[in-house]
This record gives sequence, C-alpha cells and structure tokens, in this order.
Amino acid sequence: MRRAERAVDTVEDKLEDVIEDTADAVAEASNEVTSIAQKTAAKAAKVADKAEKATAEAADSAKDTVEAVAEAPVAEAPVVEVPAAPAKQAPRKTSPARKSTPAKASVRVSRAKTAKPADPTAVPAKKA
Repeated sequence: MRRAERAVDTVEDKLEDVIEDTADAVAEASNEVTSIAQKTAAKAAKVADKAEKATAEAADSAKDTVEAVAEAPVAEAPVVEVPAAPAKQAPRKTSPARKSTPAKASVRVSRAKTAKPADPTAVPAKKA
C-alpha cells in the first residue's frame, strides 16, 4: 500500500511540475504577445499622425489654391476657330414601312391610375 501511495505522490509531483512549466510558458508567451501588440499600436499611431498631418497640409494647399484662383482676375480666353469639315454621308436606302394593324389595349385604364397624386407637402384646408 505504501508503494502505491509513493507512486501516486510521484505522479502528482511530476504533474505539478508540468503544470507549473506550462503556466510559465503561457505567461511568457502572453507577455511577448502583449509587447508586440503594444509596439504595433505605437507604430499605427505614428502612421495615423503622419497621415493626418499630410492630409491637413494637402487641405491647406488646396484651400490656398482655390482662394488664389478665386481672387485672380479672369482673363478672356482666346477664341480658336476650327474649320468645319463638310459632312457627307451616303444616302440611306430604306425599305417602306411595314403596315400593321393597331394593337388593342389589353388593360383598361381607369381615371384613378391617370390622375395626378396629391401633393404630400400641401397643408389641408380648414373646415368651416
């Protein structure tokens, strides 16, 4: 019976060692992942700041250009005359139109369908 107890104790000790080693490995991996995530977040923040600055500079430049164009006197554009080429087309030969009987109305149209819809923004009149 003592042998069995010692065997159980030995297995328990080994299992505790394995669990502790695993916990240490998980903690180390977690710390490394956290560090990488923090570094990535810092880089992303730097890139976002640069993009914001570049966008602000581009917007300022565009505003300055628009203001300069708006303030500049309008010069009359030179008129360039382009000689028009005579359009010559070959005469089209067409066959006479085919005669057909008029189609009969398949659906009866009522007054309700052809009436104009009421104005949804109109204010109803007061009743006396």
